[in-house]
Amino acid sequence: MPTAASSRLIPDIVRLNGYISVGPAILNDHAVNYRALARKIPADRLLVETDRTEENAAECPSVRDVLAKLAEIRGEDPAALESQTDANADRFCRNLESVAVFADGHGEALLEDVEQPVLRAEAALTGN
Repeated sequence: MPTAASSRLIPDIVRLNGYISVGPAILNDHAVNYRALARKIPADRLLVETDRTEENAAECPSVRDVLAKLAEIRGEDPAALESQTDANADRFCRNLESVAVFADGHGEALLEDVEQPVLRAEAALTGN
């Protein structure tokens, strides 16, 4: 369960030019704190995710399921939120490509250095 500390991480992540992803937990009606955090994420830093694959499609929610619930919770138009999160994902991927190019072939090692703070922030946001 997210804590007050999770909420305080959002400005830090934004200041570091980071993105915050919302996943299928948003679909759980008991995830009150998670939903409250999802409302606080700035639209230009918001991503949507799922673990859905072809193999688990029957039991795993789709990105559209997550997006629809997120739009409802945030009081936003689903199509507008989809457009925003698509643009955010494009920007995020371009940033990763830039890091890899800047690292002159050492992008993988540089991304590994970035991964640990990202994982810590994700754990704080999800309470894991």
